[in-house]
Formats: sequence, C-alpha cells, structure tokens
Amino acid sequence: MRTLAVSGAAVFALSVAGAPTAAAEPAWTMPDLTGMSLAEAQALYDSTIKDTGGPWLEVINGYVEGWTIRAPKMYDVCKQQPAAGKALEAKTWTAIAVNKRGDC
Repeated sequence: MRTLAVSGAAVFALSVAGAPTAAAEPAWTMPDLTGMSLAEAQALYDSTIKDTGGPWLEVINGYVEGWTIRAPKMYDVCKQQPAAGKALEAKTWTAIAVNKRGDC
C-alpha cells in the first residue's frame, strides 16, 4: 500500500509540474498622443494597440459634447488617459479629449 501511495504522489506531482500554464495576457504601453491631430493619434493608437488586440480608444469631443467629428485633422488631442508610458491590458479604459485645433 505504501508503494502505491508514493507512486500516486509522484504521478500527481509530475502531472501538475507538466501542466500547461495559462498564457499571460498581452500588455501594451500607452503612446504619447497629446498634441497630435486626432487623425494622427488614431492612426498611431490603432496600429500599435487596437489592431493587435488591445483596448478601444474612446474619443471625447471637448468642443461640443455629442457632436460627430467629421474632420479629424482639424482637432488636436488635449488630454489622454492613461498617461503616456503606462501599461495597458485588454480591459484598460483608454480615452483622449480633443478640441478644435489650437483650442487646448
């Protein structure tokens, strides 16, 4: 009986040690978008974060809330959340506040 218990423990230890671990969630670094035009900021964010499975970027119109921005080149990024250089995860809330060019 003692041999069986030791053998069972060894098999269990090997199965736990050899079990695949969950893959780490990919992480991204928030780029510095402040001061860019909205068009430039969206292109950079999309290519480095969103298109690689990262979180969506919320755009907050500081000029008139609720208005659709039809000319992204005419708006500047005034603020961003989180700050540039911060680590992002898939569920991190990211946003930029924009205003008409020169009105930050």
